[in-house]
Amino acid sequence: MQYQGGEAISVLYPVLLKVPETFRQLKFKEKTVFLGRYARQSLRISGEYSGLYPEELKKNKKGKPLSCRGIYWSISHKPGCTAGIVAPFDTGIDIEKIKPVSTPLFRRICSAEENDLFKTDNMDLIFFRCFTSKEAVLKLIGTGLQGMKGVRVIEVPDNLNTVLMAGGDVYMVEHFIVDGYISSVVKGDSRVIWDYIDPDF
Repeated sequence: MQYQGGEAISVLYPVLLKVPETFRQLKFKEKTVFLGRYARQSLRISGEYSGLYPEELKKNKKGKPLSCRGIYWSISHKPGCTAGIVAPFDTGIDIEKIKPVSTPLFRRICSAEENDLFKTDNMDLIFFRCFTSKEAVLKLIGTGLQGMKGVRVIEVPDNLNTVLMAGGDVYMVEHFIVDGYISSVVKGDSRVIWDYIDPDF
């Protein structure tokens, strides 16, 4: 199957950066600014691993990161952790804290058909695999959350990968679970080497 995104010869280096404890002491506006900058720190480290880094970090009107000289990037952040990736092809990354979800919310994101593809009864894990996978694909496409209904899970090969379809194109997404968070990246046929950094250790 031909996947949108990376080639088999490529290696992706997504980086998750745990937010330091000092973050809790910041005021609300300071936290927002800090998380944006910290996510770019994840991006910088990913660039060091890959030997790539965009000269400019710009987005289009819909918020999709713009490539620079053939270098693509994507970031995501939550109050406790950020994620960033630099790649030689278009990609998308998302991160979420795994937590309990209500049945109505679950049904909004995961259809019964999608749910049946997963080989687990853990509803929370299924939800966040679906959500972060779809969000990563939407970041690549550049349509935002309003396009969520146009993305669907079509195959779950194993515990680390999920295959999705959007607009007739097929996307392979890989997951990484650590410290209560799940991150998902659109990888195509590429190999993925994840890194999780805790600055407090």
